[in-house]
Amino acid sequence: MCSSDLMSSNKLLELDIFTLEDGLQFVQEFLPNAKEENALSLMAKLDRFPLALSQALAYINNFKDQYELEDDAIKMYLKKFNDEKSRRKLFETDKSTDGSNNYKFTVYTTWKVSFDRLSKSCQTLLEVLAYLPPENIKTRFLLLLPGFDEEQVMNSIIGLSQYSIVKSEQGLVHIHRLVQENVRIHLTDGAEVQIVKSILQTLVMAYFYETDLKIYRS
Repeated sequence: MCSSDLMSSNKLLELDIFTLEDGLQFVQEFLPNAKEENALSLMAKLDRFPLALSQALAYINNFKDQYELEDDAIKMYLKKFNDEKSRRKLFETDKSTDGSNNYKFTVYTTWKVSFDRLSKSCQTLLEVLAYLPPENIKTRFLLLLPGFDEEQVMNSIIGLSQYSIVKSEQGLVHIHRLVQENVRIHLTDGAEVQIVKSILQTLVMAYFYETDLKIYRS
């Protein structure tokens, strides 16, 4: 599996995991100078889940220049991951044995570590994306959102892409369904109501000002 596949919610099955060989190759694409033992530690901590590793490596890649060694950047991330994991035990009471519980918790934790580093505009746009269809969201639609101008939307998409939270290509934005679920868990009921209202307002604007505009590519 290559990095370009990771954000496709149809291609990525929830419980798929990297083999040791594929996982190590994936980590080394981002961190070619890291020691194998540290790459394996990162893989083990994230249970070799592709989505979790994708988000973790994107985070590390954004901050590795602050460290002399890539191994130090990995250790920094593992500390942040462990700190966040110790604070968040959302799925502890789920006694299911199919592995989905651990998958959700691991991906939630990698997402939350990244979310805390996002700008306010990135966070706000991500919260809107959590309530839209996960694939083929048109950038033109997002430009109609109340409270956003074109520069904010485009910069927010770039920021979210840099953390591997969304994928953007050819005027379309894609977000993994589990990332959407994590965002919704994070929101209060009042915030959800406001987001849904803003989406409905945007849909009305799209209807009156550009009748051929749809969230999905036609």
